[in-house]
Amino acid sequence: MPDARKGVLVRHAQTVRVQVIARMAAERRQATLLVFLQHLERTATDDALAVFDALMGKLATTGEARRKVDRLRTLRDLDHAALLLRAVASIVMDSEIPAQGIREAVRTCVSELDVQDAMATVALLASEDDDPAPEALLGSYTTVRKFLPRMLHSITFEGTPSAKPLLDAWAFLGRIEQGGRPKPRWADAPRMVVTRTWERRVFPRSGEVNHQAYTLCVLERLQHALRRREVFVTLSVAHADPRAELLQGDAWLTARDDVVRALNRSAEPGPELERLRAELDIAYRAVAQGLPGNESLQLTTQDGHTRLTLTTSDPLEDTASLNGCGRRWPPAYRPSIWPNC
Repeated sequence: MPDARKGVLVRHAQTVRVQVIARMAAERRQATLLVFLQHLERTATDDALAVFDALMGKLATTGEARRKVDRLRTLRDLDHAALLLRAVASIVMDSEIPAQGIREAVRTCVSELDVQDAMATVALLASEDDDPAPEALLGSYTTVRKFLPRMLHSITFEGTPSAKPLLDAWAFLGRIEQGGRPKPRWADAPRMVVTRTWERRVFPRSGEVNHQAYTLCVLERLQHALRRREVFVTLSVAHADPRAELLQGDAWLTARDDVVRALNRSAEPGPELERLRAELDIAYRAVAQGLPGNESLQLTTQDGHTRLTLTTSDPLEDTASLNGCGRRWPPAYRPSIWPNC
């Protein structure tokens, strides 16, 4: 049945009384109710995924705020430990102290117990992660357990080839929730889904899996994959397969020549890839030439990896011509970029 016809039946079922549907012919009544129930199922799935995305965002925001408060509360202890260890490091780096006497020199300055306490404080409070998201979500396991079993049971996800590790992990969580014999072991959980920022928390020790951190990691990856359309749901409208509307098979072969001609593209992948390669090469070379004179961008090497650091540029003052242009607009049609004009 065409989608337009389905839309007509859905709108009709939403507006008429129950008695009108009951008086329909049997086949029309069944078709109307079937299409209407399919519409409700898609709408409910979209609503559930929208609530899931909003809830995960709220949990991350709330957890990040809590993490910042905790870090500010412990900042004094961290400063005290850092200052003590700095004093120890200054003794170790003093070239006038012989190597054999460094240990005794440290003991005369600070006690060994204080050094051990300072090291324990730094290990507890200092963060090794560039991404604070895992630490922000770690306290949310109790919350996600309230909806996770129903979500695992009622929503079936599919995805692109790049989403296979995530789908494997989601299927593993479903088998864990179902139970039965033999019960899956957490040691057999798919590991490809775990990113570097989550790895230290999901696998605290060799052979051990923190099931709470693993579950939160999978849910965070699922949220991001839904936003990137790498994962989709067949019974959905907002999160349906983005490739479903593409021409396939003979239909594409029939329309291919007209499409590539209208877009001024080649039907063969080789020339298109070569064009993209040339554009990317030109862009990289332009960026490389501008790096020496760009004071806002720095490339640093840390642990064998090159990292990009951007500093905030100072805002540019409005020119006289820009302010004058803003004043010439009538108040009702003045763009929002001149809110005070």
